[in-house]
Amino acid sequence: MDKVMSNRLVAALYVLPALLLLLVLVYIPIVLTGYYGLMQWDGIGAMTFIGLDNYARLLQDGTFWQSAGHTFCLLCSPR
Repeated sequence: MDKVMSNRLVAALYVLPALLLLLVLVYIPIVLTGYYGLMQWDGIGAMTFIGLDNYARLLQDGTFWQSAGHTFCLLCSPR
């Protein structure tokens, strides 16, 4: 039984660096992006919580929809 547990521990230690990199480089930035999207902030001063207002303005912006359409066309075009 000790040998099986030792193998699992070694396997976990090998996987741990990859999981830490995934957390730091992918998941934390995704969460922070959502958090910053809920705030009004100029990058220097204090942040103010404004809720979903930024996302509502984004969905009403014609330039956003034009850009999204161009991106969709690029993704769907044959290569």
